[in-house]
Amino acid sequence: MPISSQEYGDSIMAHERPPQAPSEDIGGRRSSLTVRALMTPNVVTLEQHQPIQEAINLFAGREFRHIPVVDGDRLVGVLSDRDALRAFARSQDHSTPIRAIMRADPHRVQTHTPVVEAIRLLLEHRINCLPVVGAQETLVGILTTTDLLQALLQLHESAGSRPA
Repeated sequence: MPISSQEYGDSIMAHERPPQAPSEDIGGRRSSLTVRALMTPNVVTLEQHQPIQEAINLFAGREFRHIPVVDGDRLVGVLSDRDALRAFARSQDHSTPIRAIMRADPHRVQTHTPVVEAIRLLLEHRINCLPVVGAQETLVGILTTTDLLQALLQLHESAGSRPA
């Protein structure tokens, strides 16, 4: 749910993923691991009318590379740090709205989507994030390659601590 931010003027969502182990077994043969287990739930968002400058400020002050773009709570696009920096470098008008450079209608998944399916989407489309939506395209989180690598590292570390 959006919170007010004096620093950026419009509403954003907090983006801190609490450290936790996946809620499902990622080391076994189960194929029922879903996006819910690995996604980052509370995501920073921007509204499509906000200027590129606000996106640049967010990317500079935080350690993430993708910002879902919303209209209210509904997902309408994704903005990557590369897209924002490219637009920022090409134009002197940093008040251009984000909708002009965002990737509209991005690939997305739901919380119950199998992780294997999400990975296939990422690889097939050569993208690094998938917004996670619920009913009426309401944004509920994001799944990134970083989330997947963290899960892989957890799996590797837990396998390494097991007796042979």
